[in-house]
Amino acid sequence: MDKNTPNKASEIKHVWQNCLNDAQITLNRFMSDPENIDKCSRFSQLLIDTVRSGGNVFSCGNGGSHARLQFGQVWLLKVET
Repeated sequence: MDKNTPNKASEIKHVWQNCLNDAQITLNRFMSDPENIDKCSRFSQLLIDTVRSGGNVFSCGNGGSHARLQFGQVWLLKVET
């Protein structure tokens, strides 16, 4: 095992805490600017309008970002129906 790979439960817990803390900081920064929420709303409406008018929405990505996007697509389909 690589010496940099966590192998104790406490080390693994520490890795998770750091990752989640970083994610929380990033999300807090994003949400602190109301313009970001407005952009998300406009983007969502654009997707809804595209699907309702018979258009296609293509997505690509890898790992977690693509999984989150697929979740958003499922939500969009529920809005559409």
